[in-house]
Amino acid sequence: MKMILIKYIINNIVRKKKQTIFCFSSIFVPSLIILTDYAIINGIEGGLKRGIDQVISGQLLIVSGKNNDINILESQLNEQELFINDENNLKELETIFPAALLNRRVRLGALVSYGSETSYANVHALEDNHLRRIGEMLSVGKGRMPEKGNEMIISKSLAQNLLCGVGDTLLLLATNVNDYMSDALGVVSGIFEEKGLAVFLNYTAFIPYRFGQEIAEIPEGQAVELIVNHAAGKDFTREEIRSAGDYFKASNPALTVATWRQTVPLMSAIVNVWKGGGVITQIVFISFSLIILVTLTSLVVRSRRKETGTLLAIGFSWTRISLLLCFEYLLITFISVTASYLLLHILLASLPPTGIEITSEYMQAALMAEKLQPVSAFTDFLYVAFLFGSTATLSALISIRKLKKMKIHSLITN
Repeated sequence: MKMILIKYIINNIVRKKKQTIFCFSSIFVPSLIILTDYAIINGIEGGLKRGIDQVISGQLLIVSGKNNDINILESQLNEQELFINDENNLKELETIFPAALLNRRVRLGALVSYGSETSYANVHALEDNHLRRIGEMLSVGKGRMPEKGNEMIISKSLAQNLLCGVGDTLLLLATNVNDYMSDALGVVSGIFEEKGLAVFLNYTAFIPYRFGQEIAEIPEGQAVELIVNHAAGKDFTREEIRSAGDYFKASNPALTVATWRQTVPLMSAIVNVWKGGGVITQIVFISFSLIILVTLTSLVVRSRRKETGTLLAIGFSWTRISLLLCFEYLLITFISVTASYLLLHILLASLPPTGIEITSEYMQAALMAEKLQPVSAFTDFLYVAFLFGSTATLSALISIRKLKKMKIHSLITN
């Protein structure tokens, strides 16, 4: 009996070719647009998250201080407190959290002078491992990354403001952890371009951790920030993040364990705006599809009144007929969304492995990336299939509801 009903549904789809093609198109086109929109958002968010996790912020940031509003794009040394971070502490953490890669950082708000010019700069002092990560993200237009001693790399806007270049010696004046002013001389080893994600790093300088430790006067065995990344470059699981948080809280209740959404609130807000735009796109195209499908199914159902009357006459209930019609349109929906998903994968496979080059500086600033690599996820396919499946089912139920008001003999004689 089930096979007969399945054959009946398939025959209905095949014999009404024009109506099926029109129904297929009204689902295929908007589902392809929504899936493409999701792929672009996934690509932007993934690239942004990798850049922030692995470079700017870290997947987790450990700090101790009075202020819970952490913003790593600003220098807030005076709002942070020292905490113990000696070798024994690190070894103990590695035993319970082997995937963790830890790097210390100091963020200083400093006055930087060269000749008669002075400017404010956010100075990030990083350990070698994390400094190399920064180097992979930055486009160094002139010079190279700092390697030792008092070398530093500065942003193009800071270099232009100070009228300095590679090899020049700058004077740094910053407040240390003892609330005194420290001064030091730094040699410019390179100047980086403000492109992609680095557009948020204007008036920023990067220096080796030891140099920053001296300026901030941080004692050995202590730190103000600890950046935690996955040693294999993967994302931490929720369980791993919870374990890390429990460990740090147990060792020092004053410590805060923050994710990138807390440490870079501006970028988190931008991602939410993109997602909001995706929701608007969904509403527009789902409404568009619903109007078309309701109109189309109404015409199809009205043209099949005699068939409906016959089914009622041989003992089918309205519920069973409604289910048959719903399954018919659900099958068309599944074929349509699957076709759009497969076409999107073919299109994405034809793109360069490195992604789409973004040439416009304004677009780079808006998308916070120099390249865009869209990513299609299977969960997006399931979500879009559910959206259009619900739409098709609703349109079928609306259409069949109109026929229920008619008598069986009226349907058959028609």
